[in-house]
Amino acid sequence: MTRDKRFRARRLALMAGVAATVLALGDIGVSPVRIALPAGEGPVSVEAVRLEHGLFAAAYAQSAVTLENVTIDAGPSVYRLPSVTIEGSSLSREALLDAIQGKTDAPWHEALAGISAERITMPELIIEQEVEEAQTTITYRDLVAEDVSEGVIARFVAGSARIAAKGPDGRPFEGEIGETVVEGFDLPFTVRWYTDAAPEDGENPFRPIYRSFSVADMRFGDSDAPTAVSVGRMAGETIEGRLMREPFTQMMPEIEAMAEADEEPGEEDTRRMLGMMADMLGSVRFGQVVVEDVAVTVAEAGDEPVFAVERIVFGGDGPARAETIRVDSEQVRLTIAAVVSEGFSFEPMIAGMRRIAEGEVALDASGARALAPTVGTLRLEELAGSIVPPGRTEAVDLTLAAFAMTADDLVEGTPTSIRASFDNLAFALPEGSGQGRAAQLRALGYDEVDLSGAFAARWNPQEQTLAIEEAVLTGVEMGRFGLAAEFGNIGPGVFSGDQMAAMMAAAAATARKVSVSIADAGLTERLLEMQAGRMGATADDLRGQGVMLARTMVPAALGGTPEALALGEALATFLEAPGELDVSVSAVDPAGIPLAAAMQTDDPLSLLPLVTIEAQAR
Repeated sequence: MTRDKRFRARRLALMAGVAATVLALGDIGVSPVRIALPAGEGPVSVEAVRLEHGLFAAAYAQSAVTLENVTIDAGPSVYRLPSVTIEGSSLSREALLDAIQGKTDAPWHEALAGISAERITMPELIIEQEVEEAQTTITYRDLVAEDVSEGVIARFVAGSARIAAKGPDGRPFEGEIGETVVEGFDLPFTVRWYTDAAPEDGENPFRPIYRSFSVADMRFGDSDAPTAVSVGRMAGETIEGRLMREPFTQMMPEIEAMAEADEEPGEEDTRRMLGMMADMLGSVRFGQVVVEDVAVTVAEAGDEPVFAVERIVFGGDGPARAETIRVDSEQVRLTIAAVVSEGFSFEPMIAGMRRIAEGEVALDASGARALAPTVGTLRLEELAGSIVPPGRTEAVDLTLAAFAMTADDLVEGTPTSIRASFDNLAFALPEGSGQGRAAQLRALGYDEVDLSGAFAARWNPQEQTLAIEEAVLTGVEMGRFGLAAEFGNIGPGVFSGDQMAAMMAAAAATARKVSVSIADAGLTERLLEMQAGRMGATADDLRGQGVMLARTMVPAALGGTPEALALGEALATFLEAPGELDVSVSAVDPAGIPLAAAMQTDDPLSLLPLVTIEAQAR
């Protein structure tokens, strides 16, 4: 090689070195490097990668890397990001490009698990969904992910979001969301939840998806719609998930295809759909969630909410609770201090879905009972308000101190233990009532009533008995009426979903004991006064006639037995000085009296030899 040629070669090498340095360092006034990529046909596509400070710096995680026009196709949902900028990433340029272009054999979630970065920014995220001709577009803006370590985002913030949707009928729906904050977001596992099936043999534990989240200032509705909903804030603790038998990306297209079919799905498809829904419902659980300042407004009613809830709490190990509930409409104005639900569970419903999916339960109306959840205990605290009864213009004010109901111990979807109570339901009786209970009570001299009550019934599977433990109604200045009963030969067939089988099982039931208790607090005297006035007599005269009939006619009608005499005497004593009265009727045979035979008899007195009667007045 001549001297001139060697010189030219060194000059070219020097120029190439300078050019490489410019590209690598990116700080000598040269534009950022932009690498065009093929569009690709996979679920993830990136139009180009821009290296802000050159290839050298990007390779050593010293610069920002921007992905342009990222599209993620997840079946019914498509995610579009015009740009994603990664700052301080530990992922090399080669590894990043290989992952984007699908040159690596590792699953995508493993590639995400290899990402650590100081900051990832996305000016916009557009989510497009289409299911059963319903279209939804959600646009998030100003997204920032901070302190990303092995794909787990320490803090993720979206400044705002807008929802635009159309239902299958073409009706529009709009929504706005304020700042959204997610902490401890495990992105690789979230991707796995969407794309990976649970291992057939092996552990599939719940893993955190979010450590916490919060969403502020949500508003939903439409400018043309009469109703709008707003939520001031929603925040939640740990949300966990586990892999499903079929991943979400495979499940949703199949469910969508079933929904879009021209004909109703057959039995096999219906069972399969229920199985997939059960798998999905059982794959996610969450800690406590708090929702604040829920309001529903109606255009015709102005700006004030027609329905509002100050605070809702659910999830986690504690009871669900809604606090300070308000209803404000022309017909109803109510305030409820709290509604509490404890022990409610979807687990029986999910188990029922799986049983139907596996063919263990019939796919009919009786089998649908297997889908009943456990209600647990529902409580209402401190209701106050006014209601305009149908057909009237005047409002009735009412208050209720408390209401509680418990339904559990399910058998074939039917609760076998039921308890309910209400305390101090007080309301004024409307004037001018010509008929009905209100008119009767006003005739007795009551302007308002204050009632409390309780009911409890339980089935004992070991003894095959059903006990009405109490059925009580109490009224202020009225008294207390109580009923208790026990029935035998109540087998599990009574709760069968097969109506004929349930009726046949019920036909074998027996009556063992019935008890009635009365405690007078003024109602008896009012009844005597009212009836005496109608008859043109005094209350004392009517009382005397009642006492005489109790002591003579009752024993005679019941055969004149010692038990009949005791019953007549107890009734007479109660009428003379109303206080407390207890009457119980028990079957002589411990097995009880067949209910079917007792109900069909033409002569009730023929049953007297089969029972014993006890009565006592105090």
